[in-house]
Amino acid sequence: MPQTNIDAISVSIKACTDRIHIDYTGLSNHEVLRNFERMYERKIKVEASSVLIPQYIDCDEIERITKLIADIDPTIPYHMVGYVPVPNAPWRRAEPEEVVCAAHIASKYLSNVTFSCLTPETRRDLRAVDSRFKSTVVA
Repeated sequence: MPQTNIDAISVSIKACTDRIHIDYTGLSNHEVLRNFERMYERKIKVEASSVLIPQYIDCDEIERITKLIADIDPTIPYHMVGYVPVPNAPWRRAEPEEVVCAAHIASKYLSNVTFSCLTPETRRDLRAVDSRFKSTVVA
């Protein structure tokens, strides 16, 4: 749980299914999910995110995650990221169509769903696709 002076928090919900969460992280998700709801009840502004990993944390798991969030409050902001491969990981890249499909499923339960999916082309120059990656001189 965050300290008492925290007024907002973003939580990455890796998986709703405990077996998947343990496989992915090595730990149960019970405490994370319980604390997510407790933070909401304490009037902390919460938002959530997940990574869509094809054939692992897939559309079915995204649906379980977003149902769980919606049971707390369907207006909680949710962002889904398409998986980008890293060395020695067994999973393949999430295709944009898969991320869009999963976001559509999430939108059945939540009213504030956003998503992102880097492709090899967009990853080369993030500044061209997202202004948050542009450098700005401030002084």
